[in-house]
Amino acid sequence: MHFKQRYEELKLLRSNLDSMFLDSQKYVRPNSNKFDHGYTQKQDDGSREIFDDTAVWCNQMFANGLASNLVPKSDRWMYLKVKNKPSNELSNNELAYLQAVSDRILHEFSLPESQFYSSSHECFLDIGAYGTSPVQVSYINGVVNFRARPLADVFFDTDQHGKVDTVYYRCYKTARQLMQMFPDIENMQGFNPTKSVHDKYELVYTIEPNKDKKAKKGGRIGKERPYVVTYWSPQLREPISVDGSSYFTFLVPRWSKLADEVYGRGPSFTCLSQIRVLNKMVKEVLTSAEYLNFPTLTAEEDSIMLPMKYGSRQIMFHEPGSEKPSPILAGNQPQFMMEMIRMYRETINRSFFVDQIIRQEKKERQSVLEIQDTRGQMLNQLAPLLNRMESEYLGPAIEITYELLNRSGELPEAPESWME
Repeated sequence: MHFKQRYEELKLLRSNLDSMFLDSQKYVRPNSNKFDHGYTQKQDDGSREIFDDTAVWCNQMFANGLASNLVPKSDRWMYLKVKNKPSNELSNNELAYLQAVSDRILHEFSLPESQFYSSSHECFLDIGAYGTSPVQVSYINGVVNFRARPLADVFFDTDQHGKVDTVYYRCYKTARQLMQMFPDIENMQGFNPTKSVHDKYELVYTIEPNKDKKAKKGGRIGKERPYVVTYWSPQLREPISVDGSSYFTFLVPRWSKLADEVYGRGPSFTCLSQIRVLNKMVKEVLTSAEYLNFPTLTAEEDSIMLPMKYGSRQIMFHEPGSEKPSPILAGNQPQFMMEMIRMYRETINRSFFVDQIIRQEKKERQSVLEIQDTRGQMLNQLAPLLNRMESEYLGPAIEITYELLNRSGELPEAPESWME
């Protein structure tokens, strides 16, 4: 299968960034999937190597700020327009149709089964840590469903215009789960239905452009569909399932990227060196404080009656005339490190735009216009970076939702003036 070769190529394409992803995962998103290109059932505590949680907190505030300003669940944050026609030239029926469709799309996003808002927040957390976050879109039981996928298990590539058009998403399933998903897999060569639940199959979901000539025009049936969806496993010789899709099932927003780059760069990449240094500094301060509280003791040989005793309300006997045990003071002064730690924390806060998202409130009572003006200033300052989130995530999410709802007949009929 050509899938295996392409799969390895995409892994190699991302391998140059894996070291940065590993550090971001360690210090910014400690509970997310590891970038180790493997699978293990052992779950380690990701917080063991974190001595300062400034980066974790900043990433949470960054994601909260994007969620509350880009997709506030209580506000109307999106609207529809007609292409190549100003809104003031639309009739009342046309405006009413656009309003009704907008309400229906927002209602779809708010459904619990849709998981749009929860997946968006998880997406923003990955954006802050890794600069890239894949979100899978599907139509399940009559509801448009959004699911954030771990970047560690997603490999993708772009076309000549820099748009993501190929995605390989891997997951691990037991033999029982695969038989539930694909009943015919039991008869495939190389598949073992009695395989242990501790030994899982690697299942790869692949979507890439359809190379068939009929697919150039774009359609919804058979080979006319522009994308090919394939389920396959490296442990099996043949693909498990091959189908088509009329839309690209993955949204892959990127925070920022350089020319000809495939993967994005998140706010954590800007201050990753400061995050490492800050973590080291706090660790050293803790070690220094521990030495001050429990210093090393010195005593003359054979002057102490064993065993040695530590702690409060303890009695230590020593030989008459010998010197008492005394601590070794190395001159540790951790208080001088606190100013440097404060400076590094402020740098990390600015890198995650926390100073823009959480502004210092005025003591006096503010009016609604003043609050809106403050929010508008923040959005204007972040507009160049938020534009990519709108073009690669929010815009495509609205378009796909509209297409799926319209296909299933859940949208109102379009005005007669648009039927011409």
